Amino acid sequence: MKKYLSLVIVLLLAACTIPENSGSNTLDKKLNPSDELLNSPVITFEASYTIDFGDNEKLYEVSPVIVEGVFVEKKSNRIYNFPTRYAIHTEYEFKPLKVYKGDDSLLTGEISVLLLGGEMHGSDYDDYLKENDPYYGQGKFGNGYWFKEEDKTKMVYHNFAMNPNIIEEQKYVLYLFKIKDEEVYSIVGINYGYKILNGNKVENIRTVQKGTFDISDLVSKREK
Repeated sequence: MKKYLSLVIVLLLAACTIPENSGSNTLDKKLNPSDELLNSPVITFEASYTIDFGDNEKLYEVSPVIVEGVFVEKKSNRIYNFPTRYAIHTEYEFKPLKVYKGDDSLLTGEISVLLLGGEMHGSDYDDYLKENDPYYGQGKFGNGYWFKEEDKTKMVYHNFAMNPNIIEEQKYVLYLFKIKDEEVYSIVGINYGYKILNGNKVENIRTVQKGTFDISDLVSKREK
């Protein structure tokens, strides 16, 4: 029998906006999310999978790319329609130090990684909706549900309770897939594939996953 995993985030809110004078559209270059984003209400969504991403072995099997490395900088905020439509993501530059699955050519440079959650000015968000939302201005799920006319002059914050606490020089292990037609990667299983490396121990960010494991497990898989 296929095992299903449901991800449910607690509060039911579509998006949070705050007055124009409480933020700017300039990207905060600090790796960690802004206080405004962290303190904004949480957006809820529910996702069901035929794969148990909480099982590290299954996660390994379905991940096209697994790398160890460090985050370098925050690059941009952008909209990416996964796992829910019109969700703001933050794009980070990441320096791979080791490749446990995938092409070793990844070690020659840096890669861009999208993480769910972020912020952008309402005017930029509105421009995206105008171009991409078939229901723009019609009061249906897209524009009407997420975004209102008055939000165009405000900062928009999408807080999915997954905003990363990124530490400079900290090593991370990321399970990734490449976004079609782009030179950008996203995390497998939303944030199940985002882990911390402490010494030789790979630690799960999500408490529902099945504990830590030794990095030698990934090394041995690579050597097979």
